[in-house]
Amino acid sequence: MKFKNKYYTIFFLIALTFNSCVEEFEITSEKFEDLLVIEAVLTNEVKNHEITLSRTYPVNALFNIAIPEESATVKIIDDLGTEYKFSEGEKGIYTSNIEFGATTGIGYKLYIKTNDGEEYSTQNYNLPDSNLENEVYFDQYFDGDDSGVTFYTKSNDPTSSSKYYRYEFEGTYKIVAPLWSPYELVAEPTVVDSLRLELKTREEQICFKTERLNGLTLRNTSNTHQDVIDPFIITSISRKNSRIAYRYSMLVNQYVLSREAYSYYEVLQKYSDGQDNVFSENQPGFVLGNIFDVNEPKNKVIGFFDVSKVYSKRIYFDYYDFYLGEIRPNKLSQCPYISLLDVGQTESEGLFSNSLWTLVKQGSVKFIIEQDFNPVSHYWVTYPECGDCNYFGTNIRPDFWED
Repeated sequence: MKFKNKYYTIFFLIALTFNSCVEEFEITSEKFEDLLVIEAVLTNEVKNHEITLSRTYPVNALFNIAIPEESATVKIIDDLGTEYKFSEGEKGIYTSNIEFGATTGIGYKLYIKTNDGEEYSTQNYNLPDSNLENEVYFDQYFDGDDSGVTFYTKSNDPTSSSKYYRYEFEGTYKIVAPLWSPYELVAEPTVVDSLRLELKTREEQICFKTERLNGLTLRNTSNTHQDVIDPFIITSISRKNSRIAYRYSMLVNQYVLSREAYSYYEVLQKYSDGQDNVFSENQPGFVLGNIFDVNEPKNKVIGFFDVSKVYSKRIYFDYYDFYLGEIRPNKLSQCPYISLLDVGQTESEGLFSNSLWTLVKQGSVKFIIEQDFNPVSHYWVTYPECGDCNYFGTNIRPDFWED
């Protein structure tokens, strides 16, 4: 989890009640206050959980970057007395020392002690009851001359015990360099105009990219007879979009929330302008959460300790599921074969003014293929982004990925 921009210039004092969802609130203007911001979600997933701590900053700050809260003591304590301690890795990001997940019937509270001795905590919170059945699927859409794929999700709790939901959507897609070669040209560092071919040691053909979608998405069934979320669209992607050119994976995390947590997120949603992070720069004020200052309960702290049950579903879409035999869309409009002579020669059409040796040394071209024409060896090269997928993603294959 990375820090995202946060600032607060006008503080909105919002009273949340949980007999109904959210009551009216009054707006009061106040000067900037240096407050602790806590992002803490505990789920039933057995994993290393993360908690993020930062400080607010004024709107006129030189850099709109969240200030990490470093060197804090962070732990989650269950009502059986078990302590789950967290350690700081990246500044302000604290990860549990062991993998664990929340268990039904056990209460959990958050405890934080900052480096300057301030202490923060919460009441005990339990996993919400739920018996959810959820589904993620895709279908083809048609819109005039265009078509593509639309992803949907729906759910049902036959016991009607879930009711309050928060969603996270994550798309991951495969990237293939269109003019990749297993070889690379290497410029001899000590001999000008001397080149050699070597097998690549870095993966440059296949990469992946993951993107968060849609910001904060909430649903609730508290006013309906059945705990059913009808199918709704997650996203639609045109067949012309290179994201689905090969293989695309959609992950849906559906969190079952308490009524209190839902009310909190609902208020944040109104002021986050649909941003991915509800603590973004678009939040105009202070929203009362469930975390308190142990020694000075009247002091403000920003954040919410969310104990929720998550249901995760992942599906895969292949371009040929709908478009068998068709030309795959390409992110790059031009990936030419460029002809250059190897020893000190310039490109005949004037695309480059430097020798191939210089271009290779600068990383300005990628090798495609070699053809021998006596007495001079002839290389074909292309633009770097056409031969190296790392320009658009990462060459680290996700653990979850299935071909």
